[in-house]
Amino acid sequence: MDDHYTFEDYSAFVALLRQFSHQKRSGMLFAATDANQMARIEFQRGNISDVSFMHKRGSMALTLLTRIHAGKARFSEGVLSEANAPREPLAHTEDILDYLDKAQPLPAPAAARVEKYPGTALTPAHREVLEEMLAEHIGPVAGVICEEHFASAADLDSALTALAAEIGDREHAERFVAQVQARLGSA
Repeated sequence: MDDHYTFEDYSAFVALLRQFSHQKRSGMLFAATDANQMARIEFQRGNISDVSFMHKRGSMALTLLTRIHAGKARFSEGVLSEANAPREPLAHTEDILDYLDKAQPLPAPAAARVEKYPGTALTPAHREVLEEMLAEHIGPVAGVICEEHFASAADLDSALTALAAEIGDREHAERFVAQVQARLGSA
């Protein structure tokens, strides 16, 4: 059975991690941030055994957890990654939690406003290219994210800007925009 949680800020997120550790829980925490980024944190008997966030895994992902500001989480008891999956050894859980407690939350990187196609209507062909390119950066969830943004996008530029912001890593976001622009040309 899955437990569902909401956290309003970074410190509440870290408190949730500490709670699972103290309760000696085993399973997977899936957190969806307010910026539509997904974090996955595995606990084995209260110890953090694996972390992935923003296309990073292990200690690199841990440092990026400070970009989490608010969101929702689901804990799936007993769900663990494959035992033979390669993973980087992490620091002791108490050290990880102390680091996260002391770390200052970082702002999410802002995506630059795209202004290459002013006033260009968002066509089905544009939507197809945007979704295909976004999926290369964030995976199959791209379809859901695209639907959300396509419903409110005023034009091609606003859709491209909004989708780039979903990537969470400025370098990847810029690469996404460049790839889309190369595919679309002058639209």
